[in-house]
Amino acid sequence: MQHRLIVCNTASADIIVYRLDLATGIIAEAGRQPIPGVSGTSSAIPMAMHGDRVYLAWRGDKPAIICFKYDPEKDLLDYTGTFSVPAGFCYLSASSDGAFLLGAGGSRGFSIALSADGVPEEVGDTVHIGDMAHCLCEHGGIAYGAACRDDLVRQFAFERATGALRETGMVQFVEGSGPRHIAIAPDGAHAYVLMQEGGFVGVIATATASLTGAARLVPEAVGPMGGDIVIAPDGNHLFVSERATGTIFAMRIGRETPVPVISSQVIAPEHPRVLCLSVDGGILVALGFRANAGRVYAVGRDGALTSMTDFDCGARPSWVLELGMETGD
Repeated sequence: MQHRLIVCNTASADIIVYRLDLATGIIAEAGRQPIPGVSGTSSAIPMAMHGDRVYLAWRGDKPAIICFKYDPEKDLLDYTGTFSVPAGFCYLSASSDGAFLLGAGGSRGFSIALSADGVPEEVGDTVHIGDMAHCLCEHGGIAYGAACRDDLVRQFAFERATGALRETGMVQFVEGSGPRHIAIAPDGAHAYVLMQEGGFVGVIATATASLTGAARLVPEAVGPMGGDIVIAPDGNHLFVSERATGTIFAMRIGRETPVPVISSQVIAPEHPRVLCLSVDGGILVALGFRANAGRVYAVGRDGALTSMTDFDCGARPSWVLELGMETGD
């Protein structure tokens, strides 16, 4: 299988599509295009994908979701429209059925209904998450929102028909820990919360909306700065980036306990802000926000990461998506 990587670069306000051949490890730029219809500057830009639809959240003076459709013949993204939003989203995700986008920004979380063609139509619901809402994601009808400055995570029941979010629980973390990003287990039983300043991963039990344990990544004395967290398709491994130390941790999740254990670690490009794990779990991509570069790792059966290839990005790469393609495309 060949892969396409889609990277958005905040400072250069552009998007790059790369071709990645796993057999040879060769990565090549397929095309670069400016983000359409924007001006000025933006805070770090997130993206989301469902099928061949790609969504980018611009966080400048006029916050908006900018929509694209991947064109396999041109190997580029076709612009399909812009949808204004009430806040700059620092996190964007698609609901598990692809019917809604979920965004977090300011102190709120938003669900945005998508048409059958994947075009944003209207805001379905708006909920309070907390100061510096930094994540809103959903799996199996359960959603989680993280409030970085309020040091808490809220759990919501997500109504798939309407996009309504109803709070069902809340977990308070220690002061100054800064819950940032969340990875939900494939079976939905647990949510793994990466702390921005706390230097650990917290584990929430979905059934009780309670904290069941935590795994430390780095000592608090180093001034932790968590980056991103993703979970393997089989639920057996987590991958976590730590920006202060420039490290990616592979963590094993055992059958006896949901609390992950560090199994290995590798050096990443400087300030690894975001990770992307391929749908098949075979490759992991890390972007170095300050390095203006990315790195592709092969993922072993035991979760160990092996560096395959490095690639140049634009200025301040902030998000990466992976699109698998059939061999011979």
